[in-house]
Amino acid sequence: MKPEVKIHRGEDSIHNIRNVWESLQHHPNSDYEHFILVCGLRPDVIAPWVLSVWNSNQCRSLITGRIEQAMIRPEIGYFMFPGIHAKSLTIIHEGILGEMDENGAEAVVSTLEEILRRREAEVISIHMLHEKSPFWQALRCRNMLALGIDHTRWLTHRGLKLEKEPGFLLRNMRSKHRSWIKRKERELEEAFPGKVHWEWHSQELDIPTLCERMEAVAKMTYQRGLGAGFINNQETLERLTLFAQRGQIRILLLETDGLPKAYWLGTVYGKLFHALETGYTPDMTGFEVGTLAFHRMIDELVREGIEFLDFGLGDAYYKERFADLSWREASVQLFARSIKGKLLYVYLGVSVWIDAFARRIVQKLGVLDRVKHSWRSRLRK
Repeated sequence: MKPEVKIHRGEDSIHNIRNVWESLQHHPNSDYEHFILVCGLRPDVIAPWVLSVWNSNQCRSLITGRIEQAMIRPEIGYFMFPGIHAKSLTIIHEGILGEMDENGAEAVVSTLEEILRRREAEVISIHMLHEKSPFWQALRCRNMLALGIDHTRWLTHRGLKLEKEPGFLLRNMRSKHRSWIKRKERELEEAFPGKVHWEWHSQELDIPTLCERMEAVAKMTYQRGLGAGFINNQETLERLTLFAQRGQIRILLLETDGLPKAYWLGTVYGKLFHALETGYTPDMTGFEVGTLAFHRMIDELVREGIEFLDFGLGDAYYKERFADLSWREASVQLFARSIKGKLLYVYLGVSVWIDAFARRIVQKLGVLDRVKHSWRSRLRK
């Protein structure tokens, strides 16, 4: 039987499927209350927008997103080009809830095509689609104006299964690596005798104060130069407050001499910990406080009975080093066959080609890490 796809536009319409949504939600990013909160906080959001897929009068899956007046901005490495305003339908990361089979995926893609034909959006952005999602096959079978389907730029997403006893990371390391970490701990203590203070926050959190302390670190990181990472603004305060009221926020802070120097921030969802943001001040680089903080955070999570750590979006050396599970994700953009849709397709397509070409060159030259380090140093300044 062919699935029925329904479109829910606006908060009132989405409220009618709240019970179904909350029975399917599995990730903080697509948590119902969090989704509605973000839609209300962001001025570029026109309306929340959700597809529901039905079989035999039963809702099998939801595809959650937002209609936005978005700024479409091409990037090459860390360099960002001027943006173009466009009406966009954004399918959020982890926004596909429930069971999605091939028939359901085909029905959803057909609906997305119809949305583009009706000019309800000039571009549809599907964020970080899992490589095993049935959407991939459904998208490949269509003749669509799209980026990310052919010549896909896969990104690795990593996770770590936690053991039941604190200290398992150290025990599983080679002896020279254990010695190296202990030496870094001693070096930090010797540099700030009696003034190294680690704090683990999990209950009765003062979110505004904690955000101020994390901001003191985040503003000195390279992520801030990109407009990414932790930012202490109204949206961040309200989002963290929502999860903190449920007892789901976890924060590890490092202070030396009374000043914030490093942090880890994440959300507990069931037995999973989702890492959100981390950072440290440039003067802490030599002490490897990121690694020291990671070990302390893992031990605290183990004590709580957390079973798995999701490293979150983006890859990094420390994630590759500690993870024991990985999968691939990629974003896809679909464009309307209007003049503006075609303009966006060409504009973004050229930047994607240049970025891919440049990455191949620096990888062949063996200087990719050096280039990244140079860019990040400039962004910190």
